[in-house]
Amino acid sequence: MGVALGAAFARIGESVRFASRKPGRELAPGVKSCAFDDLETADLIVLATLWEDTRSLLGQAPSLEGKIVMSCVNSSTRDTPITVGLTNSAAEEIARWAPGARVVEALNGTYAEAVDLAPNLPERQTVLYCGDDRDARDTVGSLIHRLGFDPLDAGPLRSARYLEPLAQLVVYLVRQAGYGPMGIHHVWPRTAL
Repeated sequence: MGVALGAAFARIGESVRFASRKPGRELAPGVKSCAFDDLETADLIVLATLWEDTRSLLGQAPSLEGKIVMSCVNSSTRDTPITVGLTNSAAEEIARWAPGARVVEALNGTYAEAVDLAPNLPERQTVLYCGDDRDARDTVGSLIHRLGFDPLDAGPLRSARYLEPLAQLVVYLVRQAGYGPMGIHHVWPRTAL
């Protein structure tokens, strides 16, 4: 998802860098990786990590105070489908692990295959997002729109408690019920939201 989003943001004219343990590699066309310290100059950070690696990676980053952190992280591991939910969320944990960051949960229920087509999606799909900072939510909502999706503001960060289990439902529909990453919008039509 991180590579797909980085390439999609580059296609809409955003300056993109990937923070990596191995800086200098080209991870998407025209997009190179950088050191974690380079995050200090970023306006917006997209967190698209495995849940089990997230806390450790945040610990390697410089202070994220005041920065918008868009989390696409789902609270699942290979062994446990939901590690938090209903009373907590991965996004809320991330906000605690990155004090002062303006965390917005977004695109965690969207497949990379859809992002790969952005901003030229065959049909607009709704993307729910939430966060406690209104300006940060507006910034992320605008980016979602520019990527060719229909943004739907789901309110405060605690709404991630519902968005993350919804993302798990999407995973089930795509992987087990056979709808496929691009067929999911037929199951969850835009008008239903």
